[in-house]
Amino acid sequence: MIIGMLRVKNEARWIERCIGSLLPICDKVLVMDDHSDDDTLFRCQSMPKVDAFESPFSGLNESRDKNHLLERVERFNPEWIIAIDGDEMLSPSAQAGMPAELSGPATCLSLRIWYLWDGDNQVRTDGVYGDFHRASIFRPNGSRFESNGNGANFHCGNVPSAIRANRKVTELDILHMGYMERADRE
Repeated sequence: MIIGMLRVKNEARWIERCIGSLLPICDKVLVMDDHSDDDTLFRCQSMPKVDAFESPFSGLNESRDKNHLLERVERFNPEWIIAIDGDEMLSPSAQAGMPAELSGPATCLSLRIWYLWDGDNQVRTDGVYGDFHRASIFRPNGSRFESNGNGANFHCGNVPSAIRANRKVTELDILHMGYMERADRE
C-alpha cells in the first residue's frame, strides 16, 4: 500500500494538480490543512481517495504537525509514504518510473525537484535550481520528525531525518509550481 501525505496551507490554486499527480500511484492521500483561508480544504475533500482534515493545532510547528499526520498515515500500515508539498506534483515520468524504484531495497528515495519558472513549460536550471534533490518517499519505520531549532520547526523535511540517512537518489522528478509566477517570487 502506498499513501500520499501532505501538510498544506492556502494551496487552492495548485492542490488539484498536486493530489491528481499522486492518485494514479497512491491507494489513499491524507491531507492536513493548516487553517487555510482559501478553499484548499474543500477542494481536497471533494477528491476521490483523499482524506482531508483541518489541523487540530494552533500556531506554527511543522514537525509537530507532520508527526500528527504521520501517525494517522501509519494507521493504514503503508509499505511506502509519498510526502510532497501542496505546490508540487509528480511528473508523468516519475509516475511511470515509480514502480521500479519502489521494488528496490532502498528505504528512502530522493527525487529531483524542478522549479517551474514563468510558466508550465519553463524550468529554472541555474545555480541551486539545476541539481536539487529532496527525500520525499520512504518506508515508515516508527521514526518521527525532529525539532530543528528553526523557529516553529519550519523546514523539517518531508521524511524523518533518521530515515533520510539511508536514501537512494533517483531521477524521479517533482515539478515545483510555487515559484512559477513572478508575483510569488517577489
